[in-house]
Amino acid sequence: MPRQLSEKAQIVSRIEEGWSIRAVAQLYNRNKKTILKIKQRWEQEDSLKRKIGSGRPKLTNPEQDAAFLGYLRNNPFATVRDAVIDTAFPASQLPPAGE
Repeated sequence: MPRQLSEKAQIVSRIEEGWSIRAVAQLYNRNKKTILKIKQRWEQEDSLKRKIGSGRPKLTNPEQDAAFLGYLRNNPFATVRDAVIDTAFPASQLPPAGE
């Protein structure tokens, strides 16, 4: 079981044991809203897993990833900026030259 899923299972277990949302949030160092969302998902969907397709979409495809990593392997002293430019890697934000 992935660590995150295991933690969610522990959270649900504590709540079912009668722990308050606040106490569980403090124990796991999480926001109360996060604990409440986990509890609600468990009650409504009987699942702790994320929905398929949830989360941030990838900006790159496997070919772009391979080209970028290959460039860095072949040019170990290249800057990330050079690698992004030379491989036409889709960077979300590229810092100005010299920074």
